[in-house]
Amino acid sequence: MTGDGIGYVKRVLPVYAAGQGQLNHRRVIVIPDSPSFTDAAALPTALFTEHGAVTTAGIASGATVLFTEATSAIGLIGVQIAKVLG
Repeated sequence: MTGDGIGYVKRVLPVYAAGQGQLNHRRVIVIPDSPSFTDAAALPTALFTEHGAVTTAGIASGATVLFTEATSAIGLIGVQIAKVLG
């Protein structure tokens, strides 16, 4: 960490879809030390897939949602998104 409070991060991952504009600090997440770059690179794919499915379906707060593949990595993210949306 430098004296001005700005830290340096070794591993970051851009999180935005093509056509969303320029990449900036709001569209980058820090990759923790534990996952490999390959594993970390798969996270946005799963997140965008499930977020798109949940929002496209128009699921409202309080709705019942069934994820038939909730034990898969993408399904687990879908369950988490549904919980956040209420």
